[in-house]
Amino acid sequence: SDDISPPCMAENISADMDRFKALGHSAFVMGYSGVAGAALVKELSKLKIFKKVVLIGRRALSQDYGPEFEDYVRINKDYVVNSAQIAKEQGCKHFTIITSKGSNKSSFLHALRIKAELEAGLEAINFERLSIFRPAKILQDGKASMILKPVIYAFPTALSVPDETFAKAMINNAVRPIKSSPVEIYENKDIHKLAKDS
Repeated sequence: SDDISPPCMAENISADMDRFKALGHSAFVMGYSGVAGAALVKELSKLKIFKKVVLIGRRALSQDYGPEFEDYVRINKDYVVNSAQIAKEQGCKHFTIITSKGSNKSSFLHALRIKAELEAGLEAINFERLSIFRPAKILQDGKASMILKPVIYAFPTALSVPDETFAKAMINNAVRPIKSSPVEIYENKDIHKLAKDS
């Protein structure tokens, strides 16, 4: 992943948020009913750093898709890339996407190949700033299953991220000034670091 700067002091993040809020930005959240989306909307509601936030939902995808994965590709890649293209045409400068840990075009897992294709499709749109988050397992309300708890306890930043931590990381990243590279990639460990900036 791209290196991220050392954690900022809390007052720096607070200043970034004040500066960002004064600019009167608007945002839209796709998939707001999912674990990450719901946590993000909750955090945005508390901080009120955007002038307006538009919530965009979609119907749930059945896990019973056939071997051709048509619905999976259409909803998880094509729908997002097309929406991003429209957003750019309407003036969106910074696009943030959640893909997955292990996203790779060469992966033997279909889902991870699609995530990598999604990332490539978004990069091709050439946003002024594109932030790609590759979390491991996102824990709703910070809770892990009994089976995963010992493993997550041993490797807290490698295999999971609490939903609230994830939301804070996304917001902290949004208010930070743009870096030299227009494309930022944050792996799970980076996400934990970003959240600590608050």
